[in-house]
Amino acid sequence: MSQRKKILSTAAAVALGLGGLVSVAAPAHAVAYSLGVDCASGQALQSVTAATGDTITLTVTAGTCQYLSVGKDIIASSSDVSITGGGSPSATDQTTYWDWTGSSAITRVDITLTITGSGQINFTSTSGGTGGAFAVSSGGGGGSSSSTSSSSAPAPVIQSFGKPATGTCDEAQPEGLDWAGVASGGWGVSWAQWMNGGNGGAVCTRELVYSTAQSKWIIG
Repeated sequence: MSQRKKILSTAAAVALGLGGLVSVAAPAHAVAYSLGVDCASGQALQSVTAATGDTITLTVTAGTCQYLSVGKDIIASSSDVSITGGGSPSATDQTTYWDWTGSSAITRVDITLTITGSGQINFTSTSGGTGGAFAVSSGGGGGSSSSTSSSSAPAPVIQSFGKPATGTCDEAQPEGLDWAGVASGGWGVSWAQWMNGGNGGAVCTRELVYSTAQSKWIIG
C-alpha cells in the first residue's frame, strides 16, 4: 500500500495513492476513496481510515493486475466487491478474506465497506506480486452516522498520480478523475513517498474544492 500519507487539510477525506488517486469527500456524508494501483512497480503498504458506508475504488494505472483479496472485517460479503475486467472472476472464500483471480487484466475494483475491524486489500499482478496493498481501519470517512450538515461544504480533495517519464501531466491524466463535472487539467508536479516502491518520486497533483457559490466541484 506502513506509512500513512496525509495530504488533506481535514480528517474528512484522506487522499492516498499510487498511480492515479483521489479521496472524495462526498456531499452525502459517505466518503469515496479512489486509489490508483501500479502493478508494474508496486508500492509499500499504505493505510486508509474509513467508515461503514464509505466506498473504495481501485484503478490500475500501470502494469497488469489479476489478483485481488479483501479482508472480511471490512466487507459484509463478496457481493460488496464489483470487478471490471479480469474475465469476471468468481470469489473464493479463504476463511478470513475473499480472493479473486482474473483470467485477464482487472482494470477497476469498487468496494463498499462494512467495517467491523481492521482488514487489508491486496490488488496485485499475482498473489504476492507487484501492486498495491491497503490497510483499512475504522475511524475515518463519513458513513451513515456522520453529523456533518448536508449544507456544509465537503472537505477539499487532493488527486495525484505518478508523473510519466515523457509528456505532460495533463496528457497522462488517468480516466475517472474528472468526476462531478470537474474539468480536465490543472495538474502541477510534486514529490510523494509512495512512488517507486516507497522510495519516493515525482507525482502529478491537483486540488479539488467544492464551491458553495457555484454548487459544484472545481479545480482549486
